[in-house]
Amino acid sequence: MSTIGWAALAALVLAVGGCGNPGPEITDEQIVGWQTLAEQTIPAAQDIAISSDVLVCMWACGTNVEISMGFADFADMASSAHAVSDFQRLVDEEADGALVTLHVANADEESFAARIGARVERDVAGVVSAQVLVGSSWIADDEAGMGSGIVKVFVDDPSVVTPQWLDEVADAAETGFTSVNGHVAFISILPSSSLDPQTSDSESYESVIRVQSIDSFIAMGAAQGCVRTARWAYDVSQAGIEVYQVNHAGGTCA
Repeated sequence: MSTIGWAALAALVLAVGGCGNPGPEITDEQIVGWQTLAEQTIPAAQDIAISSDVLVCMWACGTNVEISMGFADFADMASSAHAVSDFQRLVDEEADGALVTLHVANADEESFAARIGARVERDVAGVVSAQVLVGSSWIADDEAGMGSGIVKVFVDDPSVVTPQWLDEVADAAETGFTSVNGHVAFISILPSSSLDPQTSDSESYESVIRVQSIDSFIAMGAAQGCVRTARWAYDVSQAGIEVYQVNHAGGTCA
């Protein structure tokens, strides 16, 4: 639905009284005050933006306050986590009844991902290239973190792929993620031919090396969907591999 369509729906809901209590009215003066306070108390934050609107969902609605801000790197995020959490708690109190959401961005995410990929390439034999995708950064309860990671490793020789080798990939990547309160969530193994920029997404998916058919994984329970080593539990029931710490396993390893 277009923006105009949603606006018309909101107006209709409000007009017929189907919204009930939409929550507190947030004034421009409040938003300006919060903006000023954020700039004063979170000096490392960049591009701070605060807005408010009425969310409409069928015959229910409520007031929403959105806060967004960016940081140059994780160090700035981490050092600002307490101040950001205090600020969000204050807005929660003053906008009592509104849904307050916080979005943070880390300008260093791309280079962080590249550093993790480089570590995997350096530390794990047989890895031709490693590409890392990082989930959204977050700040909550006085802590900062970066989202879970997806690691795509490319190999020339599939025979290098064993459970022990997979441990090396997970260990190398997790070393970086641990430093930012994140974790490795997923590993895909592909032939190096998939690095060809002409390879389509569907072709890349079809070329994923499925460890369920590799003898060393079969010997460790791959047929049941879960392979456990001393440190990791791998859900291998799909094309890619879901990664869990062995004492906090999920998926088919739960």
